[in-house]
Amino acid sequence: MTADPEVISNARVIPSSSYAEIAEMAHFGARVVHPRAMEPLMKQGIPLRIRSVDHLGVTGTYIFANTAPTDHRIHAVTHVRGIVVHGPTQSNMAEACNRVLSSFLLDEIEPTLQAQTYGSSLLVYLVPTSANRFSFDSYLQQLRNYDTGDDWRVNEVIILAVIGSLRLVDMAQVLTALAAANIQPIAFGQGQRGVFMVCITPQELNSALQTIHRLIP
Repeated sequence: MTADPEVISNARVIPSSSYAEIAEMAHFGARVVHPRAMEPLMKQGIPLRIRSVDHLGVTGTYIFANTAPTDHRIHAVTHVRGIVVHGPTQSNMAEACNRVLSSFLLDEIEPTLQAQTYGSSLLVYLVPTSANRFSFDSYLQQLRNYDTGDDWRVNEVIILAVIGSLRLVDMAQVLTALAAANIQPIAFGQGQRGVFMVCITPQELNSALQTIHRLIP
């Protein structure tokens, strides 16, 4: 769907999509398909149809290797939890990152966004949807207990993934819309397969999703 229907009430079914887009949507929080479920289909070129067993009259979504170009380039927006670690460039960031990785070892947490200036460093980790919520909160609290204040800080964030056949103008449109809604991203970056990632606070989730979803025709 164009967004999580539990958050966006007017989220719509996507008529057709590609393996790559669906895999990215699953990676960034959509729970309909597991990311690895797409791999054998992609290798053999097998199409997939996703339908709701509760609404068999609805056509659902057809997934192919490629989809025909459309007039609109933003196709969906998904979200997933994450952790941001930031502090001075010369701080013990390596120690902080090692603690994050060791805490979430079984959940295969992975770095998604990284930025560094002369005076500061920032690293955002994506937490898979498979991660247990209780464990996530517990690990996050443990990491915060290690917080030394001046050296580095760790906080929960939300990673929004805007997915489609995106161009720079589309990414600029997303940032402009978020600014108009008084949402200041913590970080943002472009993926390799039509994904624009925006990192925000959990409190901004609903407003940010609604803002970006309005950009989808």
